[in-house]
Amino acid sequence: MSCVVEFRTKNGTRKATLTPLKAIRQKCLDCSNWQTLEIRLCQVPLCPLFSFRFGTNPNRKGFGGTFNHLRKEKNAVTNQKQD
Repeated sequence: MSCVVEFRTKNGTRKATLTPLKAIRQKCLDCSNWQTLEIRLCQVPLCPLFSFRFGTNPNRKGFGGTFNHLRKEKNAVTNQKQD
């Protein structure tokens, strides 16, 4: 799901197709004057976007992720075959 969003950047306004999480991230960058450290140190926990400010959905924690566990399993099987 993506949407066309018009947002402010350092160099003016821009229109782009963004996912909702990326649009939230852009709003947080705009709010913090494009300082990523300020997003991390955000002092507005009552903001409805606060939980999403890192560009991730905290409600989906544990879903998806990396494939490190598959890589480890593959390496373990490969090592067993070599023995």
